[in-house]
Amino acid sequence: MNWKMLFLVGVAHSLWAAEPTLDQVLARHAAALGGAEKIAAVKSLEMTGQYIYNGLEHDMALFQKEGGRIRLEIDGYVRYGASKQPGKKEIRAYDGRDAWVVSQAQSPAARDLSGPAAAGLIAAAELVSSLAHGRRPGRQIELVGRESVDGASCYRVDLTFAGGMVQRWFLDAESFLPVRTDVEFKDGDRVSVEHWLYDDYREVGGVKLPYYVEKEERLFTRTWSLERVEINPPLEDALFARPPSN
Repeated sequence: MNWKMLFLVGVAHSLWAAEPTLDQVLARHAAALGGAEKIAAVKSLEMTGQYIYNGLEHDMALFQKEGGRIRLEIDGYVRYGASKQPGKKEIRAYDGRDAWVVSQAQSPAARDLSGPAAAGLIAAAELVSSLAHGRRPGRQIELVGRESVDGASCYRVDLTFAGGMVQRWFLDAESFLPVRTDVEFKDGDRVSVEHWLYDDYREVGGVKLPYYVEKEERLFTRTWSLERVEINPPLEDALFARPPSN
């Protein structure tokens, strides 16, 4: 082997050795968010701000609790975002097992939430980050490698859930904060993909959270612009439970 070949092999080995392992990426991601101890201390979240869809702004409140529970309240929201009805809320929730929705502008009765709306809600249900707690039983996690997202070098980590949903996380190669998540799930007989974009990270209670979240869809874009975030507010399980039928 000549010196040129040895040089190229050495360079390739150095580049390979410099790339972090999956466990190192997960550890740096957790550290970027505030550290494992701070993340583990988060048991619930309450967020308020603006929900923007089809050019219309709505006051919103988002509640999350350990166990995969989540509840989103959107004031004045009308289905398909055609208009606003202040005082009438759309409530979407997941209690860790079932997803449901109440559209007060149409009916006070709760109904099952399914398809893309349910998948998106469930994908957002975990506190802080699905990757923050590292490996978990019933999930497959893989470091795919580096990819570019809007010109930024990112580490792509794929997280596959037992039900088949896949989250492709793109972590900035310098900050290790999420830049984008692609959520892939079955929608009837087809496979759908949603793109979630994150920005404006701020520290709350020692944990960094994005105050700006954008969800790209085929026809419209939904935006969450947060104004206030409270960590560990007291939230009863009943808040996430489906209301009884009258």
